[in-house]
Amino acid sequence: MPRLTLVMFLIIVCCSAANASRQELLSKYILQADKFGPVMVGGPPDEASKTLGITLTSGVLPGEDDRSCHYVYPEGKFGDIGFMVEDGLITRIDIYSTAIAAKGTIHIGDDESLVRKVYPGKVKEEIHPYIGKDGKYLIVEVKPGYAYVFETDRGRITTFRAGKLASVKYIEGCQ
Repeated sequence: MPRLTLVMFLIIVCCSAANASRQELLSKYILQADKFGPVMVGGPPDEASKTLGITLTSGVLPGEDDRSCHYVYPEGKFGDIGFMVEDGLITRIDIYSTAIAAKGTIHIGDDESLVRKVYPGKVKEEIHPYIGKDGKYLIVEVKPGYAYVFETDRGRITTFRAGKLASVKYIEGCQ
């Protein structure tokens, strides 16, 4: 019995260390409208995987068509970042982790006013389709055809994404 306990402990420690190192690796990069660190929007996921040094594994969510649109996640783990793949190319990058920044300064949990401060005069607001008046979509088109969408709830950023304008405007992933 003690051996089994030791083995279980080692497995937990290894998995925790792998998750921590993945997040540490990803957090050194900044999300821009057209790329995440060295990963360009418009490139294939296998190239992104090699560039990041992390295996990107497909994760098909309900309603997604694996042939035309799906997500890939670092080591198949949803939680930090998701890369939307449409017709074989990355078109959008979704951020779920407070450790990863947009434009170097904007994080999940920040006040929405920071987005307006970083992008003065460029922020278009829409009512959040699920939260209603308590939530917003802050859409920032920073260069033709590429944008950020910052989702907020009661003035705080809850998640954000960047990539091709049409793709970042999808409300539910590939839909």
